[in-house]
Amino acid sequence: MEKPKRVNWIMVITAVLFLVSVGVLGYKLFSGEQVTSCSFEGGEVDYGKEVVSASGEKCVCGDKRKMVCQGEESNGEQESFSTEGLVFEYSYLNTVVGDSPNISRVLPIDINQNEEELEVILERESWCSGDFEASSQVGYYEKHSNKLVLSTITSSDSEKFNIPCVISNSFKIANFDIEDVEDFEIYYRNEKGKEFDLMACSCNGVLYGEGDVFTSGGSAKSVCSCEKGKVSCE
Repeated sequence: MEKPKRVNWIMVITAVLFLVSVGVLGYKLFSGEQVTSCSFEGGEVDYGKEVVSASGEKCVCGDKRKMVCQGEESNGEQESFSTEGLVFEYSYLNTVVGDSPNISRVLPIDINQNEEELEVILERESWCSGDFEASSQVGYYEKHSNKLVLSTITSSDSEKFNIPCVISNSFKIANFDIEDVEDFEIYYRNEKGKEFDLMACSCNGVLYGEGDVFTSGGSAKSVCSCEKGKVSCE
């Protein structure tokens, strides 16, 4: 009488683990998560790491294996973003309770535009040090026909900057013109790629922030205000 065959569970488990490992490896190789460094001036720079270029500019490795350098004009390697005419500043505001910052907390503070520049100020949560210093970061922007997208790259020095906090970001862009585009919008894109509407209003080619009061211009001037990204006039 033939004996029933027994399943070798050790071999089955080993085969399953092997297939899972191959799947995980394949996912990492073909997904965008493998991009952890940027090529820069003959070397490799880790994502989020700050370096100084040969010209003395502060640069940080960002998404899509691109280096963002404060003060440099956009060029062929910086297709979608720019720092041209941008003055970016950041500062510590206060510490928050929790194990990590809430990167979905983005609060628009002020939007001002005049003949010389556009200034956008926002508050968001990030990492700070025990000495009340915000982690090193650079800002950049993407200007489209109907919107402006502001973004930042923050240094990944977790040994020094490991306390959740609220910081202020100020973007000043020189010679900014929206060419009388109505419903022009301003967004902040966090480092996970999520965009937040900063509730800007546009009227007669000028951008305003939430709560601003202004006149509509023209012969029949009306008193208007910016409410949740929409212009309301009386």
